[in-house]
Amino acid sequence: MACCHTGHHASATKRSAPQKADSIRSQGVLSPLLVRPLSEKSFEIVAGARRFRAAQIAEVPTVPVRSVNLSDAEALEAQLIENLQRRDVHPLEEAQGFRALLNLDEPRYSVEQIPAKTGKSPAYVTTRIKLTELSVPIVDAFYAEEIGVGHALLLTKLQPDQQRPRSVISICRRIRLPPCY
Repeated sequence: MACCHTGHHASATKRSAPQKADSIRSQGVLSPLLVRPLSEKSFEIVAGARRFRAAQIAEVPTVPVRSVNLSDAEALEAQLIENLQRRDVHPLEEAQGFRALLNLDEPRYSVEQIPAKTGKSPAYVTTRIKLTELSVPIVDAFYAEEIGVGHALLLTKLQPDQQRPRSVISICRRIRLPPCY
């Protein structure tokens, strides 16, 4: 079974997998994974990749699945909605999901259409999408929680080549910003 990789950050999955595995050992997998067929004998996990990884750690031999024929766009939408419903979703994961919808060739999405699909406001979606403009070192610092979402949003105003990690992170540590959701 293949996992769809849109908007998941590996470190977040690694942190949560042992706790999920403990829960799965005692309760089993309660919600089925959403999969789509790739061929007659292979499937892609659309939703539930974290549950699947945790079940593997827990050495559970089978997990419940729901198989649905989905286009790439429908699978992406389902993943984004599932991610937005999680409590621990990282702002950059949201941003990457929104960006992935905008990058689809067919169907074409606009920033105005995404809020209708996700239940988020247009301003929220636009702001999150800006996070995809961060340089790789700043993204790494953001995932490592060296900077917060408020700092990250401020840094999107700079060109990527101006987002120098050492100086930016040291400045961000000295500046207290109110929480930004």
